[in-house]
Amino acid sequence: MKNNPFKIYISLLILILLLLMTILYLLEDKSDFNDINLETSDIFKDYNISFTGDLIANSNSNFWNKTGENIQKAIDDLGEGGGGVVFLPSGVYNLSSDNNVQGIEIKSNTQLMGCGESTVLNLVNGKGASADVIRIHGDNNVICDLNIDGNKDKLIPRYDYWHGVRIENGCSNIRVKDCHIYDTQHSCIRVSDNCTDILVEDCILERCNHSHFPSGVSIGGSSVIVKNCIIRDTYACGIVFESQSTEYPCFDCVADGNIIYGNITRGIHCEPNGYANNITVINNHIFNLTGVCYKNIRHGVYVPVDDVAVMGNRIENIKDYSVYNYGCKRSSKITNNTIKNCKVGIDQNGNNGVISDNIIFDCSDEAIVVYSFNVSISGNIITNSGGNGVFIHPKKHIGNISNIVISQNVILNTGSNGISASGDYITISDNIINEFYYRGIRLYKVRNSAISGNSISDELFGVGWSTGITVENCSDLTIYGNVFDENTTYDITCDKTSYTCVISDNVLSKEAEKSINNQGLDIVLRDNIN
Repeated sequence: MKNNPFKIYISLLILILLLLMTILYLLEDKSDFNDINLETSDIFKDYNISFTGDLIANSNSNFWNKTGENIQKAIDDLGEGGGGVVFLPSGVYNLSSDNNVQGIEIKSNTQLMGCGESTVLNLVNGKGASADVIRIHGDNNVICDLNIDGNKDKLIPRYDYWHGVRIENGCSNIRVKDCHIYDTQHSCIRVSDNCTDILVEDCILERCNHSHFPSGVSIGGSSVIVKNCIIRDTYACGIVFESQSTEYPCFDCVADGNIIYGNITRGIHCEPNGYANNITVINNHIFNLTGVCYKNIRHGVYVPVDDVAVMGNRIENIKDYSVYNYGCKRSSKITNNTIKNCKVGIDQNGNNGVISDNIIFDCSDEAIVVYSFNVSISGNIITNSGGNGVFIHPKKHIGNISNIVISQNVILNTGSNGISASGDYITISDNIINEFYYRGIRLYKVRNSAISGNSISDELFGVGWSTGITVENCSDLTIYGNVFDENTTYDITCDKTSYTCVISDNVLSKEAEKSINNQGLDIVLRDNIN
């Protein structure tokens, strides 16, 4: 009987597979990593140390029982300059601070890491005016996978400046990642002045005490990023930028992808006198703010600083202003945001700004307000505004408004005017304005300006006083190439205080004598058709 070559081939293949499986089993690491994630195990393998799973360990291959005071011993064992990892397995570590000595002190080049929610650092005793759960004094440190309990409701007396994590003045290259920090006397995380290159990422920050305006993250340094955090019920602000020094201002900072809500008065806040600039607020979701500090004035994003960008955020259910840019002198960009259900959508009280491609709806007052000059408003979609869709209006302490461009916006269903403007050198062009209660465009004390290419119609309200464009106490205007339809009274009205205006090449909703109410002086009407 001859051997079957196919059967021999299959048998050999099975033997080889069995041999490979045996080798892999013998090489398998049998260490118990139940209390440690894969990222942590890789780090410890890099330091070539063993791990038992139930002791505090550091990268010097030393171990301690699981107590709060032994955390500091494991950190100090790394040496004066640090240079290693301290790992905390699951458990509750009770910490005390006395006479301004913190619960845990970290110098430089140290990574303190746990197992996430199951590794609890609990501040059970605090004395002195400044007692933090963790305080960082040096550079190149990482805090990750920890549950940090500031225990604010159980500690007496309740001193004001106790933080979950405090990064001291002058520190650099610090990471706080995947931590849950809560019940702190002051802010969950404080980044002090003159700190640089700080990342706070994927953290849950909540329930600060109600004294001295605490925040989820309080930032005084530069090049600080707060990213993908959940921040709730932190009373004053979700994130605040507030350097106290002109020598070390807060700049080049980013709030990116955070979710901010609950008992908070301002989602993201820059102190007006906090020496901050070049701040980017991007892709955050800010909603349902219910805090009562700052005189109960709730803003989604409050950025009275120079060189600010507010982009791609979703801001909704805000009592007052969704975005408030006050006093900016250099440049600001407020773009691609979705804003819903607030008092005012965007208040641009600063110069040299761009407001573009935002979706703004259900504002009880104005959707966009501008009190400044050199501002471009374009590509926005505005619906259901209780007041004006766009309101351009001077304030006495700022002076006259000039160089405003309002173009290519869609403005629907406003309780007052589609656009109301005052000032010099204003361009209003190529907008679609529909369903307004009073006027599509109201011009008051406007000089040297052009209104062109707009489509203006009032199909919804149909009240007896709605008008396409009204010109009041204006001069040196050109109104041309606009299209009117379904306006109840007149397409264009010029009052008797207006003069030297040209109205030409417009498409009117009816005959010219019924569409244009001209009471002004030196008003030129030509080539208008219906």
